[in-house]
Amino acid sequence: KNCMIGIHFLMIIAVLGVFVVGTMNHSTDIIDGGVLIALFAVSEWLESKTLATARNSLEAVMALRPDAADVVGVGLVPVEDVHVGDVVAIRPGDKIPVDGVVVKGTSVVNESSLTGEARGVEKGEGSQVYAGTVNTSSYLQVVATKESADSTVAKLGDFIESCSMHKSSTEKMVESIARYYTPLILLLALSVAGAAFIPAVAPSVSERNRYIKLACNLLVAGCPCALVLSTPATMVSGLAAAANNGALIKGGQYLEVLGSMKHLAFDKTGTLTEGKYRVNGIAMAKGKSEDDLLYWLASVESQSSHPIAWAITKLAKEKGIKIADQITNYTTLAGEGVRATVQGSEVVVGNIKVAARNGWSSSEVSSLRAQYESWERQGFTVCWVGVEGQALGVFSVADMVRPGTKALVTKLVKSRVKCWILTGDNEGAALKVASKLRLRADRVKSSLTPEDKYWHVSSLKEEEEAAGRCFKASGKVGMVGDGVNDAPALAGADVGIAMGAAGTPVAMETADVVLFSDNLQKLTDTISLAKLCRRKILENILISIAIKASIIVLIFLYEDFSIVYNILSDVGGALLVITNGLSVMWSWKSVKRSLMALTGGGKDAECSAKRKDKTLNKASCGGGGCCGGGGGS
Repeated sequence: KNCMIGIHFLMIIAVLGVFVVGTMNHSTDIIDGGVLIALFAVSEWLESKTLATARNSLEAVMALRPDAADVVGVGLVPVEDVHVGDVVAIRPGDKIPVDGVVVKGTSVVNESSLTGEARGVEKGEGSQVYAGTVNTSSYLQVVATKESADSTVAKLGDFIESCSMHKSSTEKMVESIARYYTPLILLLALSVAGAAFIPAVAPSVSERNRYIKLACNLLVAGCPCALVLSTPATMVSGLAAAANNGALIKGGQYLEVLGSMKHLAFDKTGTLTEGKYRVNGIAMAKGKSEDDLLYWLASVESQSSHPIAWAITKLAKEKGIKIADQITNYTTLAGEGVRATVQGSEVVVGNIKVAARNGWSSSEVSSLRAQYESWERQGFTVCWVGVEGQALGVFSVADMVRPGTKALVTKLVKSRVKCWILTGDNEGAALKVASKLRLRADRVKSSLTPEDKYWHVSSLKEEEEAAGRCFKASGKVGMVGDGVNDAPALAGADVGIAMGAAGTPVAMETADVVLFSDNLQKLTDTISLAKLCRRKILENILISIAIKASIIVLIFLYEDFSIVYNILSDVGGALLVITNGLSVMWSWKSVKRSLMALTGGGKDAECSAKRKDKTLNKASCGGGGCCGGGGGS
């Protein structure tokens, strides 16, 4: 197949050679040939069963897709027949069949099948729910917002199915070595066997048989089973462990890059910070009122999903300010802000670039500029608001650094990963976050457009390439963002990481690594897992080479070296590297259980450990069942 000499071809020749020698000498060598066949068959079976353990773990994630749904007024139908707008009934213990929004009832939903977090999430009317998660406590009615094939869990299954086929650079390198190693050993074995028929080299029958046995031993030694399996066994285990921990890694190459990163750039808003802004202050131009500013501002921001927009519309609602009925021509100004036509008037909201472009630096608005600069120095995010080309006022908002961010950055720095902040926010706000994380000021780049972020990521990659590193796997650049505004930078990095991407199609398509939770611990876990996989791969390669080298030396040192020992070393080596690779998955489950126990997730952790047990009594996990994994997000 693929014009390559395979292990089966080598084994056939080796067995035939052993049988020939045994038949000619009427010796026990013929028994060795039978043992060789038996051991090879057993090794093939053991290898397939052991590798199936990791593949089954991936298939368990793919099996999260529900099969049927109870549509209100229709009854039980295949999930493929549920369409956008249909209302689905979901009882306690049922798996949610579609992505949608709760329209009736309140309950706690177990989202660990997506996020890997052992905590239930409360859901009420208006809350978003995802297919494949489990309703654990009360009756819900959910209106479908996506077709079954477009649901988050369906996309997850599709990506997992394809990601295991993407090979890492190390795996490709090992396969290239094996491609040439095996033919070279075959040529060496044929040369040794040919020497047996040269009278000057093998003058006696016993000498001829010794050369033939040596050739057969070389053929068995030429089977690079352990070397070829050293990387895929670990990669499949790593991908499965990541998927079960709420991280989708789209192939072994990205898992490998994660383990060898030298630079990791972060977007600020919603990544390093919670993205839950609160309005800090509002300053109006002379003769303008705060209610007037909030009317225009909230009307524009009602069209946006940015965290600042949520803070503004919330404040307007609290103050009883109604949003305009007619809002058109909403446009995002890359790296500046937004613009829209409200009741026939053009309204613009943005940063200092908007003010400069509109000439809002005259003495008439000097007080607004002074307030803008004052808030910016204090580290707030500040924006201008203008109507029909005239400055109406400025406002500032504050955000909180996400819990666990400082610990993540500290751990990365200790691992010799350089951390960067790339943000479209102002310098003051960016430096304020950097100071809390103890990041150097020269690693902070502010007031960036999406294209600027891409340029900075590309510059880091060029810097690493120019360094002339010895190993291709080192010096990689990662980018962490939301997968939407940071799409160019995510695509430009060696590995793009999107956080909190459940239900975000753009993030799932653009990023190379998708974290379904906003919990930064998941990013820490995923990077640690990648480093563990990289170490295991190196161990496996060294083990494989050491075993083969030792066997070849022993073959030439001891002329009576049994071919049975040879095949046993081959089988043992293959099983050793597979087991070492699978230990990534096993040890990771152990680590997760320990973390859950330390954080008080005992009962939920127990449910998570039993999630494959489809006969588990619902009452054993708080009445909700464990079919999709214990606990929730």
